[in-house]
Amino acid sequence: MSNFHYSTPDPLPTRTLADMIVFYAHPTLRLELINDESLLDEISAESAAMIATWSPETNWERTIVSHGRHLQWLVWQMTNRHSDPMIEMYTDADDVTAPWVIEIETLPDYRQQLPALRPDVD
Repeated sequence: MSNFHYSTPDPLPTRTLADMIVFYAHPTLRLELINDESLLDEISAESAAMIATWSPETNWERTIVSHGRHLQWLVWQMTNRHSDPMIEMYTDADDVTAPWVIEIETLPDYRQQLPALRPDVD
């Protein structure tokens, strides 16, 4: 797919990125984030850096870009790299095709969640 076009998206607003991180965090990690602002800052910085430098390299990654879900997947992935249960589930070479590959339809769509239902990061 040499003619596949991808442009790096504009940076997400800090508040939106933090909101997405808490939204996509595994429940155990979500509790840690609520109690440890420095961890939220760390994951926010990692996620922002990944969003700024990432580009799709595989057919699966091109598919999530074409679905418009790549930012959500990137934040979900970067967030849950800090969660032992998620690391075990999504990176075990015996159980997964490639690390962090999921059926994108199973990932809750952050854009469709009402703000009142999103976790509070204050």
